Amino acid sequence: MKKQFSVGIDIGSTKIVTVVSNLQEGIVDIVGIGLAPTSGVRKGVVTDIEETVSSISASLEEAERMSGIPITEANISINGAQISSDVSHGIIAVSRADGEIAESDVERVVEAARSVNIPPNREIIHSIPRTFSVDGQTGISDPIGMSGIRLEVDTIVISSAANPLKNLLKCLNQAGIAPQELVFAPLAAAKIAVSKRQKEIGVVLIDIGSSNTNFV
Repeated sequence: MKKQFSVGIDIGSTKIVTVVSNLQEGIVDIVGIGLAPTSGVRKGVVTDIEETVSSISASLEEAERMSGIPITEANISINGAQISSDVSHGIIAVSRADGEIAESDVERVVEAARSVNIPPNREIIHSIPRTFSVDGQTGISDPIGMSGIRLEVDTIVISSAANPLKNLLKCLNQAGIAPQELVFAPLAAAKIAVSKRQKEIGVVLIDIGSSNTNFV
């Protein structure tokens, strides 16, 4: 069976951690970890590009030695005061003549919500649907297959200030890493630590770092 490797890099204010995992039959096996201290990041924001590149490279080298795998791309966990969240609303007309809502309609309405009220000096990291409405009927979690004329969505849009994000991407590029996906750190933690049932009834996850505390 072909191994499926995934790499994650957590950019913290005191250390940078690289983790290499192997996913087989739904089981995650950690095959490499690299940790390097850094003084080039403060409160999640790059303050020294050269120092940050050096720390990323050191973390990568350690993870590569342990896993035996060359690393050229990774999922990047980001954090810091430059990250903010807003509630946004999108609305579209259902495209099919028979009014049945397709996956493409859901994608379009979520994209419509992404483009609302986002300043040009910010970059969207996540757009997370909270609830859908079909022809005014609210509280719908999955509208695919339902019939209607108007589809609406309320989303949580998580964004980053553009320039700090550009500086981070520059550091990753200089370290030889192509980002596969940028992930807000508390969301990444929630995927592991919070159960489906807890998400349904409501729960708060608090991510406490050396210089940032965030919650989702």
